[in-house]
Amino acid sequence: MKKIVALILAIALVITGLYPSQLVEAATTTTTGDGLDFNTEEYGYYVASKNLSVNPQTFEATVRLDTSKNEDGSYKYWNPGVIYSNTDKATPGTFEFGFTTGSRPYAAFIDDSGERVQKVFSIQTSENHNAIFRTGKFLHIAIVNDQTNDRMVCYLNGAQWATVSGAFKGTLTPSRPSCIGGDYREANTLFFKGAIKNIAVYSTAQTATNVKNHYKNGVSGSESGLLAAYTLGLTSNNALYPETISDLKGSYPVTRTRLNFMTEAEKEAVSPRPKYDYSMVVDRDTQVVTAHSANGNTPGEVDKIFQWILDNKESKK
Repeated sequence: MKKIVALILAIALVITGLYPSQLVEAATTTTTGDGLDFNTEEYGYYVASKNLSVNPQTFEATVRLDTSKNEDGSYKYWNPGVIYSNTDKATPGTFEFGFTTGSRPYAAFIDDSGERVQKVFSIQTSENHNAIFRTGKFLHIAIVNDQTNDRMVCYLNGAQWATVSGAFKGTLTPSRPSCIGGDYREANTLFFKGAIKNIAVYSTAQTATNVKNHYKNGVSGSESGLLAAYTLGLTSNNALYPETISDLKGSYPVTRTRLNFMTEAEKEAVSPRPKYDYSMVVDRDTQVVTAHSANGNTPGEVDKIFQWILDNKESKK
C-alpha cells in the first residue's frame, strides 16, 4: 500500500513539474493576507510626502493580480498596472515598477537627461505568464538593477525567475514623490489591478540571499540600503483605505488621493432628474480624460468639445 501511495505522489510531482523540495518551499512560505485592493469602484492611490533621496536599485512587493475575466474567457485587465512609480512616462528623474501587458513584470527609469530605459521580463507566452502570476494568491515579486553584472534580475517568491541584460546605469535624481498603486500618467489610468500587501525599495542592489530572506521573513526596517517600506491593510492603524500609511523607515509616509468619479449608485441617486437644455452621458473614460486636464495638463479634444458647448450654449439651443 505504501508503495502505491509513493507511486501516486511521484506521478503527481511529475505532472505538476515540482520537486518535493519545491513543494515544501511553497507550502511553508506562501504569503497570505488581504492587503489593499486598488481595483475598486472608487480606486485611489497613495502619494509620498516628498521625493526619495536617491533612485531605487531594488523593488520588492507582495501582490495579488486581478483574475476577473470577460465573457469570452479573456482577462478583463490585460495590463495589471503600476505597483510603485513616480513617473508620467516623460519627466526626467522618474522610475516605475509593476506589470505590463500579458502579466509581465517590468522596471523602467528615465534619467536626468530624459533617456528612458525599460526592461520587461518575458520568458514565456502570455498564457504562461498569466498562469504563473494570476493565481488569485499573493506573490512576492522583486526586481534588482544589478549594475555590477550589467543586468536586471526578477525574483518570484524569493527565487530567481528571469534576467535581462543591460542594467540602468544613468544618473537619476528623483524629481517627484513616489506613488503606490498608480502614478501621474493620464489621471492614473495605469492604476494597479489587484491587491498590494507590502512594498520595499532599496538604494542598493539586493543579493539573492537578501531577497529570499525578505520573502520568507518580511522587512524589519534595519536592512542595508532600505529607502522606504510599507505594510498595507494588515496593521491596526491601517483601516480599509486609510488616509495615510506610515513608512517603516519613517521618512516617506504616503497619503491617499483619489479621482472623484461618480459611482453607479451615485448616478442612480440623482432623482428626480433635472431638465437641462443639453444632456449627455459621462462614462468612466470621459471622466478619466477630463480629470487629466483638470489636474493642470494640456487640454485635449474632449476639453475642446466641452468648451464649445459652453461657448455656444445660447446660440445653438
